[in-house]
Amino acid sequence: MLVENGCSLEDGSISMDDDRLICIRLTFLGFDYQCSPEHISFLKSWFANDTIALKEIENCRRFFPGSTIFTTVNFIRLKRRGNKIIIFVTKESHNLRINRSNVWIEEYTFMVKDNTINLQNEGK
Repeated sequence: MLVENGCSLEDGSISMDDDRLICIRLTFLGFDYQCSPEHISFLKSWFANDTIALKEIENCRRFFPGSTIFTTVNFIRLKRRGNKIIIFVTKESHNLRINRSNVWIEEYTFMVKDNTINLQNEGK
C-alpha cells in the first residue's frame, strides 16, 4: 500500500528528480526522506519473508508535492487476534485534473511469525 505521505522537497524546489522528499508521516517514525535507505531497510525488516511486499518496497514510488493524481489514507483501524493482524484502511483517491475523488475501505490481513509479518489477504 503506497500512499501520499505529506511530502515536500527539502529545498522548496519542484524538481521531480530530487530524491530528498521530507515526509511528515515518515518523520514521525524517525526517517529523514521518503524511500531513503533507512526507510527501505526498516520496511524490509518487517516484511522479510513476504516476497510480494518486498518487491513493492524495492520499487519504492515517490509522491511529489503538486501531484494531480494521488491517494491518501484518512483512517486506520487495527485488530489483533492471536498471531493475526487485520488492518482496515479508509483511503481517498484524488484526481485534481478532473476534480473527482473516491473514498473506499480496504482490509489487509497479516500473519505474525518469528518477528516478521506476511500479508495473507488484501481487498476492498
